[in-house]
Amino acid sequence: MDSKVLALMIPIVGIVSFFTMIVFVRRYENIERMAMIERGMHPKDFRKKRDSYRTLRLSCMAMGIGIGIFVGNLAFKGFNSEPIILGFTIMMGAIGLFLGYMLQYGLQTQARKDGIEEKTEVVDDEYL
Repeated sequence: MDSKVLALMIPIVGIVSFFTMIVFVRRYENIERMAMIERGMHPKDFRKKRDSYRTLRLSCMAMGIGIGIFVGNLAFKGFNSEPIILGFTIMMGAIGLFLGYMLQYGLQTQARKDGIEEKTEVVDDEYL
């Protein structure tokens, strides 16, 4: 097979696969809800709770990845450095994620000391 044809087919197959996955996920969610209704359960009783600290953790991870790319490019510019920069980026992203978890733990501990009830949003996924 010609490499140009293969290069054209990869995005097409990826896009079709992605939309097929979305259709099947929605179909199985509907089947699950129908089974719950048949057994006398109410689907709204099983709503998902959103983690209020998710944005904090993701932003710390993104900052870690950005710092990893920046420092990796500065420190290892003269070498054959793609694997080194990639490893450094992953390591700094993991450190950022760890710091996000530590900040979350500290904020939760402080909230418990102050007697503040933790906020958890209930996501109504009826229209999602």
